[in-house]
Amino acid sequence: VGAQRLADVAAVGVGQAEVEIASLADTTLVLLAPGMGDAIQAVKAGILEIADVFVVNKADRPGADDVRRDLDLMLDLSHLTGQESVTGYRPPIIMASALEGKGTSEVWDGAVAHLEHLAASGLRSERRSRRLRAEVAARLEHAMAEAAAAAMDAPDGVDLLARAQAGEIAPIDVSNHLRERLLGSAKGQTE
Repeated sequence: VGAQRLADVAAVGVGQAEVEIASLADTTLVLLAPGMGDAIQAVKAGILEIADVFVVNKADRPGADDVRRDLDLMLDLSHLTGQESVTGYRPPIIMASALEGKGTSEVWDGAVAHLEHLAASGLRSERRSRRLRAEVAARLEHAMAEAAAAAMDAPDGVDLLARAQAGEIAPIDVSNHLRERLLGSAKGQTE
């Protein structure tokens, strides 16, 4: 924090997209509100595993304490489900209310404490290394998919696909031929 570059990524809802977005951040805050069934949705969507800080928003509303209790229970049971942190870190649950002006500094402190935990445990560099590897892999997969589509659209690929359609050759032979062509051309570019 301090001189560190801070950026935020926001997602609305609870689902796979939010889990993927969370993989981009060092610290993930999950906001839950009473009366929305968020705690149950959090378990279903795997949010429990990605939250570094839980914030019960609208803590002035009825049911906020129930959301906190449910989260506490789920975190207590995390050792049984194998989701407990290997470093012993337990995400804090912060009660916040914009209406009452409460919880803002606690949310910030929770995020800072998590970043400090990551730095002290060495997990920050590990997470960043994993993210870098995943980004490079995704870019390679995208590039290979584009190259494969271009190879199938090239005259040689069109001919091979037509021969497979006619039953003259097997689809695996088409893919093997195109793979060799792609990898051969990639090899020539790296030498």
